Amino acid sequence: MEKTDKMKTIQIPNTPNRNTPFDFIRANFLLFLICTLGVSLRFYNLGTESLWVDEGHSARIAQLGFTQIMHELFLDAHPPVYFFCLHIWSLLFGNSEFALRSFSVLAGGISILFSYAIGKQLFCKTTGLVTALFIALNTYLIAISQETRMYSLLFCLSLISFYYYIRTINSGKYRVKAAWFISTVLLLYTHIHGSFVLCAQGLAALLLFFVKHNKAPKNLRGVLVLQFLVGITFLPWLFVVKLQLIGRMEAWIPIPSCSTLLETFMEFAGSYYSKTIFFVLLGIALFPRKILMKIPVARKLFNMGTIRNQHDLDLLAISFSLLWLSTIILLPFTISKTVMSIYRTKYVVAALLPFILLMVSGIMAISNKWIKVSMTILIVILSVFNTKTYFKTLHKDQWREAVRYIESYAQPGDVMIFNAGFNLKNAYNYYSNRNDLIKIPFPAKTTRVNLSVDENNIHELDSVIGKYNHIWIIASQNRDPKGLISQKLDSQYNFIGKQYFKGVGIFIFELRG
Repeated sequence: MEKTDKMKTIQIPNTPNRNTPFDFIRANFLLFLICTLGVSLRFYNLGTESLWVDEGHSARIAQLGFTQIMHELFLDAHPPVYFFCLHIWSLLFGNSEFALRSFSVLAGGISILFSYAIGKQLFCKTTGLVTALFIALNTYLIAISQETRMYSLLFCLSLISFYYYIRTINSGKYRVKAAWFISTVLLLYTHIHGSFVLCAQGLAALLLFFVKHNKAPKNLRGVLVLQFLVGITFLPWLFVVKLQLIGRMEAWIPIPSCSTLLETFMEFAGSYYSKTIFFVLLGIALFPRKILMKIPVARKLFNMGTIRNQHDLDLLAISFSLLWLSTIILLPFTISKTVMSIYRTKYVVAALLPFILLMVSGIMAISNKWIKVSMTILIVILSVFNTKTYFKTLHKDQWREAVRYIESYAQPGDVMIFNAGFNLKNAYNYYSNRNDLIKIPFPAKTTRVNLSVDENNIHELDSVIGKYNHIWIIASQNRDPKGLISQKLDSQYNFIGKQYFKGVGIFIFELRG
């Protein structure tokens, strides 16, 4: 890579732009093609699958007014920004699966642009374009961009926050600081794990304080003060989390293990082979060059030459990316192991960009252009294969098909017993068009707590047994492991049919005589 292709890093003040108009057009045209590809993949089959329970939850809350949304979220685990945005979006574009999910597609498309901007800011234009390409093709990001959930927006705002954070360190202009402040506050009020993004930025600022470089920025103290002010703005919601939500989060999220971290990297990479390539490229990016240059084969792949100072700057950018990745993953992992379990791959999706950046920096460290291009093409091919597999697989519970079946065959006055957790109000009711059916959640408390059927609550069925000709059991999430419902109905009902859909089981009973 030529030295003129290098851009400023987080420590270097603005340098003169030596790119020609042709370079500008070419770079932006390639970026346009990459964004078009990424957005097209995210729109593909967008409304094909049903909403599953969490998506139905988002769709239901989005139909409420702003005051009702806040009241609902005081009992939920997530801050309000995403739901406010989805409410406005649904008013403009409707409440269909395609319309609701398209907001996540928009956030996914913006993420591609900012992944390019961050890669260019930290390393160079070429790194930015390759990073944007990998982000556009990443199967995990495509998946979260096709859900009516806040994770695509979480990833997008994380990138916007980091981009303006880097610019704030570089320039310190008021409009840049304002953009960083606003994007970070929106991030924190989109998902509580946005706070780990703020922690990563604070640690990065401390890293730059202690790094010995004669061109280190002078406004880092002001950056830390601004980060403190951002944290202050999030305190009100932290009190809500502490008072109402911690017990619920601890109850259902499993405690992670070391294998959980490997599963996270597997999901980020899309396959075992992609994950293996990432660790190889990470080793190339981080391996000490003085040791590496003593290996004959490595000398053919790497070329320090006259760019040693630039390499030092790249190494600091790599350290910044590694700090970003490790903070967002290891902080919630440590909390989950010591205090309460809050770790899920979707929650740490903000770590996916530094994951890709480190992979690309490993590719850029290879001086042999044919090996560099071949490695890039290999990752693209694996990404395309992973994406093809993703589109061929059914991922979401088939509530649309289940409701269509039930409401096509159920008779007026039939009883629907929902042993399906929160799916009655968040999935079934989204698709239901009939009001002549009796819908009963079972156990009764399952509207707020996802309970299993046991000897303490099976008696709740006594109020319906023998009083209705047909009882339909709609089961999901395997909440009756002992089969107590069937045993209870066997005394007065005959089992007459069943139907299975992905994630949903339907069992029909008829009163004897």
